[in-house]
Amino acid sequence: MRRKNSAFIFLILVILSCSAPKQEEKKVIVTVGSGELTLGTLNKEIPAFLKSAVTKEQINNFIQQWIDTELIYQNALKRGMDLDPGFRYELEKAKKELLVRKYLDRVLIDEAGVTDEEMLKYYEDNKQSFITNNEEIKALQILVSTRAEANTVWQRLKNGEDFVKVAREVSLDYAKNKRIEQGFFSKNEVVPELAARLFRYQEGSITQPIKSDFGWHVFKIIKKRPKGFQKELDEVREEINSRLFFSKSTQRYKSLIKDLGNKIRIKTNENVIQEIYQDSTLILKN
Repeated sequence: MRRKNSAFIFLILVILSCSAPKQEEKKVIVTVGSGELTLGTLNKEIPAFLKSAVTKEQINNFIQQWIDTELIYQNALKRGMDLDPGFRYELEKAKKELLVRKYLDRVLIDEAGVTDEEMLKYYEDNKQSFITNNEEIKALQILVSTRAEANTVWQRLKNGEDFVKVAREVSLDYAKNKRIEQGFFSKNEVVPELAARLFRYQEGSITQPIKSDFGWHVFKIIKKRPKGFQKELDEVREEINSRLFFSKSTQRYKSLIKDLGNKIRIKTNENVIQEIYQDSTLILKN
């Protein structure tokens, strides 16, 4: 695709950043033969998480990808590939699978919500499963590439600079993942180089630089808790929600299948099934 001028790209960026009116959605960006890429289609193609900060390069890439796909698609139609029995079978199969997923999303996910009361009851009934098996610590981390950088970081912290402020300035982990705080972890959940030294420090301590395969680390120990510590509900709320959601979805699925099975006739040909059991090559012959 030829690179569009900046004004054109800027116009698309502005429109994509807003909720496009219906008349705006019908604006044609590019045509390929009988196919048209409209602004509305482009809005649907760009993932939601990108729309607030989509770049010119990303827009160009999406448009070019659409052009490439349309060129191949139209050529495939000219060759009559859409009439091939194998394709028709795969198309119907994909359609069925998509409809099933959409149906289950609506029936199961929308109806399998977990209430606060259910989470509290589950927590009270299963407290033993939320006890720590090992000593754990929670810490802030700064990760840099070299020993010299780590020494500079450590000195800044010893001089009283705020740990979070320094981390935002220099930490590789913050630059990549926007992460400074490490949730509670045990020795078994970190690399041996860190496990061997981290757990020696007391709460509130700032560690000396520690080397690992990831680089050089400096930690601030926020909290320590012993083996056998009872975790609070707020800490395990997400885990409980996942457990209950899975359980409710599974029960709802079984109930749904039973209900539908009572409404729709199911007839099984046991004779054919027995033939398959005795000679599995019957499947390959068809």
